[in-house]
Amino acid sequence: MSNPIETAISISHRWSLMPKNVNKFCGFLEQVQRRNQSGMGEADKGGKDVKYKETAANNTKIAEVLTSMSSCSIERDQEKALDRQKKAEAREMQLHYLAMMNEREQRKEDHAILSMDVSTFNPTQKAYYEGPQREIIARRGMSMFDPTVF
Repeated sequence: MSNPIETAISISHRWSLMPKNVNKFCGFLEQVQRRNQSGMGEADKGGKDVKYKETAANNTKIAEVLTSMSSCSIERDQEKALDRQKKAEAREMQLHYLAMMNEREQRKEDHAILSMDVSTFNPTQKAYYEGPQREIIARRGMSMFDPTVF
């Protein structure tokens, strides 16, 4: 082995020739099997045909069973995919609903804080509530904030 690349190439070339040669061999083998064999009468040939037909019928039944199993599997996979999609949509709707409820609750809290009359509060309480009021106004984008109103 002089060069490992040449070896890999030669092996891949040999492997590519194998299917062709195997197919050729199978063709010759079938040709030999189809020939009239000496000493075999018509009755023997008929028996072979019956066995062949039985085997072909069994193979057909097996193919039908495999096909039905495959189609059942495909249907099951489709049903599972549909169920997953429905669950994902339901979860998305639930998250959307929770976000809406959370936003509604936040607006209620914001409204309660903004509607407080801080003019009657002592300076510490006033400072405590003015900070959140400013944050709410900034978050909502209200530019017309008059600090004397709160």
